[in-house]
Amino acid sequence: MKKIILMLAMTGMIALPVAAEEAGPGCGLGQLVYEGNRGWFVHMTAATTNSTTMPFAVTSQTSGCDKDSTIYMKQLDFVAINFDNLSTEMARGHGQYLDSLASLMGCSESVYSAFSSTTQEQYEILIPSAETDAEGLLTGLRQVLQDDPNMAANCTRIS
Repeated sequence: MKKIILMLAMTGMIALPVAAEEAGPGCGLGQLVYEGNRGWFVHMTAATTNSTTMPFAVTSQTSGCDKDSTIYMKQLDFVAINFDNLSTEMARGHGQYLDSLASLMGCSESVYSAFSSTTQEQYEILIPSAETDAEGLLTGLRQVLQDDPNMAANCTRIS
């Protein structure tokens, strides 16, 4: 039994049920088949099914998948996982997490510095309180970038 637990811990399978329940199964055939069902086992099964069908589902824009929503989910996952680091770097006005987020937002490398400066200047709008979550930050950031002509022209994944 200890070997099984150790093996699961090493492969990350212990954390998977928690992540699957929180995030849901995502888009794809699994999401359609298991729609309306709850529980980590259902989500894991749906996510596994999705992982085998997602390339087709995104390419064909079927099964609840489209390129924009998939990109948004990647951005949201990144912001959620790295929220504290992003918040710190936004306050400083530079950092590797901000550069990575700029890349996920489709910004060209030439505006990474401007991206970081913009997040620093707009920090109080992007993170107005301690209750701000990843979705609130990402929604605010997308709006700030869309409203800035330079960012809107140089970041392709902000809408």
